[in-house]
Amino acid sequence: MKHTAKLFTLLAAVLTFAACKPEPVEVLYERNIVYYVDGENHRSTGHGEEQWDALLDNLLEQAALGSIVTFYNENIQPILSKTKGNVTFSTTSREEMKAWCTRMEDAGMTVTITYNTETGVWNGTAYAVMHHASNAFDEEDASLSTFSVGDGVKVRFSRGILQYKATTDSWRFAQQQFDCVGHANEFIGTWYDGWVDLHGWDSNGYSQSGWRLMTHDEATYLMTQRSASTVNGVENARYALAVVNNLHGLILFPDDYVHPTGVTLPVGINNNGQTPTTLQENGWYSNLYTIADWQCMEEAGAIFLPTAGRRNGTTVYDFNKYGLFWLADTLGSDKAYVLSVWERYTGTGTAEFRQMGAPVRLVKEDR
Repeated sequence: MKHTAKLFTLLAAVLTFAACKPEPVEVLYERNIVYYVDGENHRSTGHGEEQWDALLDNLLEQAALGSIVTFYNENIQPILSKTKGNVTFSTTSREEMKAWCTRMEDAGMTVTITYNTETGVWNGTAYAVMHHASNAFDEEDASLSTFSVGDGVKVRFSRGILQYKATTDSWRFAQQQFDCVGHANEFIGTWYDGWVDLHGWDSNGYSQSGWRLMTHDEATYLMTQRSASTVNGVENARYALAVVNNLHGLILFPDDYVHPTGVTLPVGINNNGQTPTTLQENGWYSNLYTIADWQCMEEAGAIFLPTAGRRNGTTVYDFNKYGLFWLADTLGSDKAYVLSVWERYTGTGTAEFRQMGAPVRLVKEDR
Protein backbone atom coordinates (compact mmCIF):
# COMPACT_ATOMS: atom_id res chain seq x y z
CA MET A 1 0.00 0.00 0.00
CA LYS A 2 1.39 3.39 -0.92
CA HIS A 3 0.47 6.32 1.24
CA THR A 4 1.82 9.83 1.45
CA ALA A 5 1.68 12.05 4.50
CA LYS A 6 -0.44 14.60 2.72
CA LEU A 7 -3.18 12.01 2.25
CA PHE A 8 -4.07 12.44 5.90
CA THR A 9 -3.46 16.19 6.18
CA LEU A 10 -4.91 17.40 2.91
CA LEU A 11 -7.77 19.87 3.30
CA ALA A 12 -10.09 18.50 0.64
CA ALA A 13 -13.24 19.59 -0.96
CA VAL A 14 -16.59 21.12 -0.28
CA LEU A 15 -16.78 22.48 -3.78
CA THR A 16 -18.72 24.83 -5.98
CA PHE A 17 -19.91 24.04 -9.47
CA ALA A 18 -18.43 26.64 -11.84
CA ALA A 19 -19.64 27.69 -15.27
CA CYS A 20 -17.31 28.28 -18.22
CA LYS A 21 -16.98 32.01 -17.58
CA PRO A 22 -14.50 33.52 -15.13
CA GLU A 23 -16.84 35.63 -13.03
CA PRO A 24 -18.41 34.10 -9.87
CA VAL A 25 -21.54 32.06 -10.41
CA GLU A 26 -24.36 30.78 -8.25
CA VAL A 27 -23.58 27.67 -6.16
CA LEU A 28 -25.65 24.82 -7.56
CA TYR A 29 -24.46 22.11 -5.16
CA GLU A 30 -21.71 21.32 -2.67
CA ARG A 31 -19.10 18.71 -3.39
CA ASN A 32 -18.74 16.56 -0.30
CA ILE A 33 -16.28 13.92 -1.40
CA VAL A 34 -16.02 10.49 0.19
CA TYR A 35 -12.89 8.70 -0.98
CA TYR A 36 -11.04 5.44 -0.43
CA VAL A 37 -7.37 4.70 -1.07
CA ASP A 38 -6.67 0.97 -0.95
CA GLY A 39 -9.79 0.64 1.17
CA GLU A 40 -8.98 3.41 3.67
CA ASN A 41 -11.94 5.71 4.15
CA HIS A 42 -11.64 9.53 4.14
CA ARG A 43 -13.99 12.48 3.80
CA SER A 44 -13.24 15.88 2.35
CA THR A 45 -13.20 19.05 4.43
CA GLY A 46 -12.83 22.68 3.37
CA HIS A 47 -14.28 24.26 0.26
CA GLY A 48 -13.47 25.83 -3.08
CA GLU A 49 -12.40 24.83 -6.55
CA GLU A 50 -8.73 24.90 -5.58
CA GLN A 51 -9.36 22.30 -2.87
CA TRP A 52 -11.18 20.01 -5.31
CA ASP A 53 -8.35 20.36 -7.80
CA ALA A 54 -5.76 19.60 -5.11
CA LEU A 55 -7.72 16.60 -3.83
CA LEU A 56 -8.07 15.13 -7.32
CA ASP A 57 -4.36 15.66 -7.97
CA ASN A 58 -3.59 13.84 -4.73
CA LEU A 59 -5.87 10.92 -5.61
CA LEU A 60 -4.26 10.61 -9.04
CA GLU A 61 -0.85 10.64 -7.38
CA GLN A 62 -1.92 7.78 -5.10
CA ALA A 63 -3.15 5.83 -8.12
CA ALA A 64 0.14 6.50 -9.93
CA LEU A 65 1.93 4.95 -6.95
CA GLY A 66 -0.09 1.77 -7.35
CA SER A 67 -3.10 2.35 -5.10
CA ILE A 68 -6.72 1.66 -6.02
CA VAL A 69 -8.70 4.87 -5.58
CA THR A 70 -12.48 5.21 -5.36
CA PHE A 71 -14.44 8.42 -4.74
CA TYR A 72 -17.90 9.94 -5.01
CA ASN A 73 -19.76 13.09 -4.05
CA GLU A 74 -22.32 12.07 -1.45
CA ASN A 75 -24.35 15.23 -2.18
CA ILE A 76 -25.20 14.20 -5.76
CA GLN A 77 -27.39 11.28 -6.75
CA PRO A 78 -26.77 9.77 -10.20
CA ILE A 79 -29.55 9.97 -12.76
CA LEU A 80 -30.23 6.26 -13.04
CA SER A 81 -32.51 6.64 -16.05
CA LYS A 82 -29.54 7.95 -18.02
CA THR A 83 -26.99 5.51 -16.63
CA LYS A 84 -27.01 1.94 -17.89
CA GLY A 85 -24.17 -0.21 -16.61
CA ASN A 86 -20.64 0.94 -15.99
CA VAL A 87 -18.77 3.66 -17.85
CA THR A 88 -15.12 2.85 -18.56
CA PHE A 89 -12.30 5.06 -19.76
CA SER A 90 -8.62 4.47 -20.57
CA THR A 91 -5.90 6.92 -21.53
CA THR A 92 -2.17 7.52 -21.28
CA SER A 93 -2.79 11.19 -20.46
CA ARG A 94 -3.05 12.14 -16.79
CA GLU A 95 -4.87 15.37 -17.66
CA GLU A 96 -7.44 13.48 -19.75
CA MET A 97 -8.05 11.13 -16.83
CA LYS A 98 -8.41 14.10 -14.49
CA ALA A 99 -10.97 15.74 -16.78
CA TRP A 100 -12.90 12.47 -17.11
CA CYS A 101 -12.98 12.05 -13.31
CA THR A 102 -14.47 15.53 -12.95
CA ARG A 103 -17.13 14.83 -15.57
CA MET A 104 -18.11 11.58 -13.87
CA GLU A 105 -18.20 13.22 -10.44
CA ASP A 106 -20.40 16.00 -11.85
CA ALA A 107 -22.78 13.28 -13.05
CA GLY A 108 -23.02 11.81 -9.55
CA MET A 109 -21.11 8.65 -10.44
CA THR A 110 -18.90 6.58 -8.16
CA VAL A 111 -15.44 6.48 -9.75
CA THR A 112 -12.57 3.99 -9.39
CA ILE A 113 -9.18 4.78 -10.94
CA THR A 114 -5.99 2.75 -11.31
CA TYR A 115 -2.70 3.21 -13.14
CA ASN A 116 -0.67 0.51 -14.88
CA THR A 117 2.99 1.34 -14.30
CA GLU A 118 4.12 -1.10 -17.00
CA THR A 119 1.97 0.27 -19.81
CA GLY A 120 1.50 3.85 -18.59
CA VAL A 121 -2.27 3.52 -19.00
CA TRP A 122 -4.82 5.12 -16.68
CA ASN A 123 -8.02 3.11 -16.24
CA GLY A 124 -11.27 4.45 -14.85
CA THR A 125 -14.60 2.84 -14.10
CA ALA A 126 -17.67 4.85 -13.13
CA TYR A 127 -20.94 3.35 -11.96
CA ALA A 128 -24.21 4.64 -10.55
CA VAL A 129 -24.67 4.13 -6.82
CA MET A 130 -27.41 5.80 -4.80
CA HIS A 131 -25.72 7.48 -1.83
CA HIS A 132 -28.15 7.17 1.05
CA ALA A 133 -28.48 5.44 4.38
CA SER A 134 -28.99 1.74 3.82
CA ASN A 135 -32.51 0.38 4.13
CA ALA A 136 -30.96 -2.75 5.67
CA PHE A 137 -30.81 -1.11 9.14
CA ASP A 138 -33.47 0.34 11.42
CA GLU A 139 -33.57 3.75 13.06
CA GLU A 140 -31.38 2.43 15.89
CA ASP A 141 -28.71 1.27 13.40
CA ALA A 142 -29.50 -2.42 13.95
CA SER A 143 -29.63 -4.77 10.95
CA LEU A 144 -33.06 -5.93 9.88
CA SER A 145 -31.52 -9.33 9.16
CA THR A 146 -30.92 -11.70 12.07
CA PHE A 147 -28.21 -14.23 12.90
CA SER A 148 -28.51 -17.18 15.27
CA VAL A 149 -25.82 -17.23 17.97
CA GLY A 150 -27.26 -19.99 20.16
CA ASP A 151 -30.33 -22.14 20.63
CA GLY A 152 -33.22 -19.71 20.39
CA VAL A 153 -30.94 -16.65 20.47
CA LYS A 154 -30.66 -14.31 17.50
CA VAL A 155 -28.78 -11.01 17.17
CA ARG A 156 -28.76 -8.02 14.85
CA PHE A 157 -25.50 -6.35 13.85
CA SER A 158 -24.68 -2.65 14.09
CA ARG A 159 -24.53 -0.56 10.93
CA GLY A 160 -20.71 -0.49 10.93
CA ILE A 161 -17.69 -0.78 13.17
CA LEU A 162 -17.52 1.48 16.22
CA GLN A 163 -15.78 4.87 15.87
CA TYR A 164 -14.58 7.36 18.50
CA LYS A 165 -13.69 11.06 18.45
CA ALA A 166 -11.52 12.21 21.37
CA THR A 167 -12.15 15.97 21.17
CA THR A 168 -15.89 15.49 21.74
CA ASP A 169 -15.67 12.18 23.65
CA SER A 170 -18.29 10.77 21.29
CA TRP A 171 -19.01 7.37 19.77
CA ARG A 172 -20.84 6.38 16.59
CA PHE A 173 -21.14 3.56 14.08
CA ALA A 174 -19.38 3.87 10.72
CA GLN A 175 -21.80 4.96 8.00
CA GLN A 176 -20.85 2.11 5.67
CA GLN A 177 -19.93 -1.44 6.59
CA PHE A 178 -16.69 -1.16 4.60
CA ASP A 179 -15.67 2.19 6.16
CA CYS A 180 -12.33 1.97 8.02
CA VAL A 181 -10.02 4.88 8.81
CA GLY A 182 -6.89 2.73 8.53
CA HIS A 183 -3.61 4.47 9.33
CA ALA A 184 -5.37 7.53 10.76
CA ASN A 185 -5.70 5.38 13.90
CA GLU A 186 -2.13 6.43 14.64
CA PHE A 187 -3.54 9.79 15.78
CA ILE A 188 -4.94 8.63 19.12
CA GLY A 189 -4.18 11.68 21.28
CA THR A 190 -6.89 13.71 22.99
CA TRP A 191 -6.03 16.53 20.57
CA TYR A 192 -7.07 14.58 17.46
CA ASP A 193 -10.34 15.85 16.00
CA GLY A 194 -10.92 12.91 13.63
CA TRP A 195 -12.51 9.51 14.12
CA VAL A 196 -10.60 6.35 15.03
CA ASP A 197 -11.85 2.77 14.94
CA LEU A 198 -9.21 0.54 16.57
CA HIS A 199 -9.94 0.29 20.30
CA GLY A 200 -8.62 -1.50 23.35
CA TRP A 201 -10.82 -4.32 24.60
CA ASP A 202 -12.17 -2.40 27.60
CA SER A 203 -12.45 1.04 25.95
CA ASN A 204 -15.90 0.62 24.41
CA GLY A 205 -17.80 3.62 25.70
CA TYR A 206 -20.87 3.20 23.52
CA SER A 207 -23.72 3.49 26.01
CA GLN A 208 -26.84 3.06 23.88
CA SER A 209 -29.16 0.50 25.41
CA GLY A 210 -28.84 -3.11 24.33
CA TRP A 211 -25.60 -3.00 22.33
CA ARG A 212 -22.87 -5.45 23.36
CA LEU A 213 -20.02 -7.65 22.20
CA MET A 214 -20.72 -11.21 21.16
CA THR A 215 -19.44 -13.85 23.54
CA HIS A 216 -16.91 -16.43 22.42
CA ASP A 217 -19.54 -19.17 22.42
CA GLU A 218 -21.95 -17.02 20.41
CA ALA A 219 -19.37 -16.19 17.75
CA THR A 220 -18.38 -19.85 17.49
CA TYR A 221 -22.03 -20.84 17.04
CA LEU A 222 -22.47 -18.09 14.44
CA MET A 223 -19.55 -19.38 12.40
CA THR A 224 -19.84 -23.15 12.76
CA GLN A 225 -23.19 -24.37 14.10
CA ARG A 226 -26.19 -22.30 13.02
CA SER A 227 -28.64 -23.35 10.35
CA ALA A 228 -28.71 -20.97 7.38
CA SER A 229 -29.78 -20.68 3.76
CA THR A 230 -28.32 -22.42 0.72
CA VAL A 231 -26.08 -20.14 -1.36
CA ASN A 232 -24.42 -21.24 -4.60
CA GLY A 233 -25.29 -24.85 -3.81
CA VAL A 234 -23.82 -24.78 -0.31
CA GLU A 235 -26.23 -25.65 2.49
CA ASN A 236 -26.05 -23.66 5.74
CA ALA A 237 -24.05 -20.90 4.07
CA ARG A 238 -22.73 -18.90 7.01
CA TYR A 239 -19.84 -16.80 5.65
CA ALA A 240 -17.36 -16.21 2.84
CA LEU A 241 -14.14 -14.22 2.49
CA ALA A 242 -14.48 -11.38 0.01
CA VAL A 243 -13.28 -7.98 -1.20
CA VAL A 244 -15.82 -5.15 -0.95
CA ASN A 245 -14.84 -1.77 -2.38
CA ASN A 246 -11.21 -2.96 -2.60
CA LEU A 247 -11.15 -3.94 1.08
CA HIS A 248 -10.69 -7.56 2.20
CA GLY A 249 -13.03 -8.92 4.82
CA LEU A 250 -15.66 -11.45 5.78
CA ILE A 251 -19.25 -11.56 4.55
CA LEU A 252 -21.72 -13.04 7.02
CA PHE A 253 -24.90 -14.41 5.48
CA PRO A 254 -28.01 -14.09 7.69
CA ASP A 255 -30.07 -17.12 8.66
CA ASP A 256 -32.46 -16.31 5.82
CA TYR A 257 -30.70 -15.07 2.70
CA VAL A 258 -31.44 -14.93 -1.02
CA HIS A 259 -28.46 -13.84 -3.11
CA PRO A 260 -29.41 -10.88 -5.33
CA THR A 261 -29.90 -11.47 -9.03
CA GLY A 262 -27.14 -10.03 -11.20
CA VAL A 263 -24.46 -10.15 -8.48
CA THR A 264 -21.74 -12.80 -8.84
CA LEU A 265 -22.30 -15.80 -6.57
CA PRO A 266 -19.65 -16.18 -3.85
CA VAL A 267 -17.23 -19.10 -3.75
CA GLY A 268 -15.32 -20.56 -0.81
CA ILE A 269 -18.41 -20.51 1.39
CA ASN A 270 -17.76 -21.73 4.97
CA ASN A 271 -14.05 -22.16 4.15
CA ASN A 272 -12.15 -21.10 7.28
CA GLY A 273 -8.88 -20.73 5.37
CA GLN A 274 -7.29 -23.83 6.84
CA THR A 275 -8.75 -26.11 4.19
CA PRO A 276 -5.93 -26.71 1.66
CA THR A 277 -7.23 -24.50 -1.13
CA THR A 278 -5.81 -21.54 -3.01
CA LEU A 279 -6.71 -17.95 -2.11
CA GLN A 280 -8.77 -17.87 -5.30
CA GLU A 281 -10.78 -20.88 -4.17
CA ASN A 282 -11.40 -19.63 -0.63
CA GLY A 283 -12.71 -16.29 -1.89
CA TRP A 284 -9.93 -13.99 -0.64
CA TYR A 285 -9.06 -12.88 -4.18
CA SER A 286 -12.08 -14.11 -6.14
CA ASN A 287 -15.19 -12.75 -4.39
CA LEU A 288 -14.80 -9.19 -5.69
CA TYR A 289 -17.70 -6.79 -5.13
CA THR A 290 -18.09 -3.12 -6.00
CA ILE A 291 -20.05 -0.66 -3.88
CA ALA A 292 -23.01 -1.22 -6.21
CA ASP A 293 -22.76 -5.01 -5.80
CA TRP A 294 -22.50 -4.64 -2.05
CA GLN A 295 -25.57 -2.42 -1.82
CA CYS A 296 -27.59 -5.26 -3.32
CA MET A 297 -26.10 -7.85 -0.94
CA GLU A 298 -26.55 -5.53 2.04
CA GLU A 299 -30.21 -4.98 1.17
CA ALA A 300 -30.52 -8.79 1.13
CA GLY A 301 -29.23 -8.87 4.71
CA ALA A 302 -25.50 -9.59 4.39
CA ILE A 303 -23.03 -8.21 6.95
CA PHE A 304 -19.41 -7.29 6.15
CA LEU A 305 -16.57 -7.43 8.69
CA PRO A 306 -13.64 -5.46 7.19
CA THR A 307 -9.95 -6.13 7.73
CA ALA A 308 -9.48 -2.90 9.66
CA GLY A 309 -6.03 -3.88 10.96
CA ARG A 310 -4.70 -3.58 14.51
CA ARG A 311 -2.91 -0.93 16.53
CA ASN A 312 -0.01 -1.25 18.97
CA GLY A 313 0.44 2.11 20.68
CA THR A 314 0.53 4.61 17.83
CA THR A 315 1.54 2.13 15.13
CA VAL A 316 -1.09 0.54 12.85
CA TYR A 317 -0.40 -2.88 11.36
CA ASP A 318 -2.05 -5.15 8.83
CA PHE A 319 -4.73 -2.85 7.43
CA ASN A 320 -6.49 -4.70 4.59
CA LYS A 321 -4.87 -7.92 5.81
CA TYR A 322 -6.32 -8.76 9.23
CA GLY A 323 -9.59 -8.17 11.03
CA LEU A 324 -9.54 -9.05 14.73
CA PHE A 325 -12.95 -8.33 16.24
CA TRP A 326 -13.16 -8.21 20.02
CA LEU A 327 -15.39 -10.75 21.78
CA ALA A 328 -16.67 -10.43 25.35
CA ASP A 329 -14.70 -13.28 26.94
CA THR A 330 -11.22 -12.95 28.42
CA LEU A 331 -8.38 -15.45 28.51
CA GLY A 332 -6.15 -15.20 31.56
CA SER A 333 -5.37 -11.82 33.05
CA ASP A 334 -4.34 -9.92 29.93
CA LYS A 335 -6.01 -11.36 26.81
CA ALA A 336 -9.46 -11.51 25.23
CA TYR A 337 -10.86 -13.69 22.47
CA VAL A 338 -11.32 -12.31 18.96
CA LEU A 339 -13.15 -13.29 15.80
CA SER A 340 -10.26 -13.46 13.35
CA VAL A 341 -10.55 -12.64 9.64
CA TRP A 342 -7.46 -13.48 7.61
CA GLU A 343 -6.66 -15.09 4.27
CA ARG A 344 -5.56 -18.32 5.96
CA TYR A 345 -7.70 -18.40 9.08
CA THR A 346 -11.22 -17.32 9.94
CA GLY A 347 -12.61 -18.30 13.32
CA THR A 348 -12.71 -17.77 17.07
CA GLY A 349 -9.76 -19.84 18.24
CA THR A 350 -7.33 -17.01 19.04
CA ALA A 351 -6.95 -14.34 21.73
CA GLU A 352 -5.07 -11.04 21.74
CA PHE A 353 -3.62 -8.72 24.39
CA ARG A 354 -6.42 -6.50 25.63
CA GLN A 355 -4.48 -3.25 25.28
CA MET A 356 -4.16 -3.81 21.52
CA GLY A 357 -6.33 -1.62 19.29
CA ALA A 358 -8.80 -3.67 17.28
CA PRO A 359 -12.21 -3.13 15.62
CA VAL A 360 -15.46 -3.48 17.54
CA ARG A 361 -18.68 -4.68 15.89
CA LEU A 362 -21.54 -4.61 18.34
CA VAL A 363 -24.71 -6.70 18.29
CA LYS A 364 -28.16 -6.38 19.80
CA GLU A 365 -30.40 -9.30 20.71
CA ASP A 366 -33.47 -9.75 18.56
CA ARG A 367 -36.50 -9.55 20.85
